[in-house]
Amino acid sequence: MATVLLAIEFCVALGLGALLGARSLDPEVAPISEVGILAVGAAVIACLVLAMRAPGRGRVALPLAVALCGGLRGVTAWTPRPLAAPGPCSELVAVEVVGASTPGPRCTFEVRAADGDLPWQLRLPPEACPRSAGEALWIRRCDLRDGMVRSIPGGTLPAQRSRAAGVAAILELDQVWPRAPASRSLASRYWRRVAELRTWAFSASRGDPARGFVVAALLGLREGLSSPSRGDLRAAGLGHLIAVSGMHVGVAALLIRGLLLRVGFVLGRTPAAAAALSCGPVIAYVAMTGGAPSAVRAATMFALCQLATIAGRPGHGITSLVLTAAVLLAVEPRWALSPGFHLSFAAMSVLVHPESPRGLWARSWAITWATAPVSLLHFGTISPYGLLANAVAIPVFTLWIVPTGVVGLLGAPLLGDAALTPAALGAELVLDIAAGFAHLPDLSPRAVGVLALAVIALRAVSARLRRRLPSLLLCLALAIFGLVRAPPRDPAPFDWIVLGQGRTYTLISPVRGRERLVCLRDPTLSAARWPEFLRAIGVSAVASVETRRPGPDGQAPAHVAAIRDHLRARGLLRPDPARCDFPSRAAARALVGACIDNFPGRGIVVARARDQERACFVDGAWKRVHSTQDPV
Repeated sequence: MATVLLAIEFCVALGLGALLGARSLDPEVAPISEVGILAVGAAVIACLVLAMRAPGRGRVALPLAVALCGGLRGVTAWTPRPLAAPGPCSELVAVEVVGASTPGPRCTFEVRAADGDLPWQLRLPPEACPRSAGEALWIRRCDLRDGMVRSIPGGTLPAQRSRAAGVAAILELDQVWPRAPASRSLASRYWRRVAELRTWAFSASRGDPARGFVVAALLGLREGLSSPSRGDLRAAGLGHLIAVSGMHVGVAALLIRGLLLRVGFVLGRTPAAAAALSCGPVIAYVAMTGGAPSAVRAATMFALCQLATIAGRPGHGITSLVLTAAVLLAVEPRWALSPGFHLSFAAMSVLVHPESPRGLWARSWAITWATAPVSLLHFGTISPYGLLANAVAIPVFTLWIVPTGVVGLLGAPLLGDAALTPAALGAELVLDIAAGFAHLPDLSPRAVGVLALAVIALRAVSARLRRRLPSLLLCLALAIFGLVRAPPRDPAPFDWIVLGQGRTYTLISPVRGRERLVCLRDPTLSAARWPEFLRAIGVSAVASVETRRPGPDGQAPAHVAAIRDHLRARGLLRPDPARCDFPSRAAARALVGACIDNFPGRGIVVARARDQERACFVDGAWKRVHSTQDPV
């Protein structure tokens, strides 16, 4: 019990340290001092020495040392590391590929320089794939440019995105050159096969949402699925199906272990032999899918269970879960702030609990309530229909899509693109379910808080219902998150806002006489990004979504219709007859041009006009610019 409590203390302290370290990446917050980090490290050593020399005081010194270690690990993981300044074009940088490339609109893979403590993530043209570990490359230093210079309100800062990805920077360039022949080691051949499989799967799923769902679910290639489809799955509570999670690893582990057990019985082997042999394929599958936090958690717990089987000792679910969390956070502290990590452990805590309910419906009901506070904290809302959607989609996914999809991937060299057709049939059903549930409204935080209070009242009235309802502690957490959550700060007023992306400009203008109500014209962001963006600029609702470029049939383009549907489902679309005064296109172009001139770089340009003031959103803050008078 003492070990479990120390592990919990370590996780909490590491999470607080990671939160403090992440805040230091904000340009308006002072960075963490190296002197402070050294002081905490010295305090850790002093506590450990005290615990060893004075056993009586170890009851206080040891927990204090564990807490300080956790906080120190969390802080140092997010400490900014400066990137080397660009040099002359004649200077070449020697790098080596890490892992396997991920295909998409840009070929993405990680490389490690000889003097780098963290890898770089490179984004090249699509034809640069496949790339795999063991390849040695040359890069011209002057070609390196930040792939995410700007950020938009409601989004994460470029430094935060790179730290969340576990890399020193996310860089774009157009070309690399081979430096040496690829290694022929076993690990290099494995990563080469993974890169080739990912490239083939992405090519085979282009333009087909059903096949894109299959490759996203089995290989973690979310780029193979369109943004509207991903938004529908998230809104319906089915987003976990395309994020390789504990369920995917659990199904794969059960299939592998069951097959090895049957083979072992035929050969006269013990279950311990199957347990030892099953760990390798499971770890290889997790590495192939990108190593998401929930997948690594599931693989680690599976390995612990197999270790208990080999040792002939019974396993303890809660202890394994807590120790797994401590080990994973010690290795990857950035996961302490990952929503996927939080959701995975919240769901798993229900499954490993000694009094866990039996049956698919009962467990899904318990998991829905257990993950509700996490969803409310990270996303500001929950989907009340996730239980029904999962009850239909999960059996189809586990019994049809996963087995046929695995067979299709294995048979791809012989069958080609047709290998994914059987799994795609089940994927079409899941996408139809997601599209149906996605257009239903979500519950607001206030509605969730009221519902939690109603459940608390039912628990107090009926002892029979108490067994079927969530725990009192969970309901109190939901009530606090829903009702006591701080309201958004009043925004600074603006006359209009423009989003520049290439030759396309999105205009946002307030409605006359209405507070925090705006109109959108020619929206370009994906549907899923609009709620956070509107909340960040202080907008409560959208009165209209217009477009000056209708489709051939006179209707709005598909992406504009998807944005309308997404805003309507979130309760953010409120038609209003009042008018909006949009600026001229020339004025919008002039302001975007001023932002580009003052803050050169790539990415979406977000600019704001307020009275006579003009400002650009760069690196998480509004920065004033001096531009010429707006043309008429």
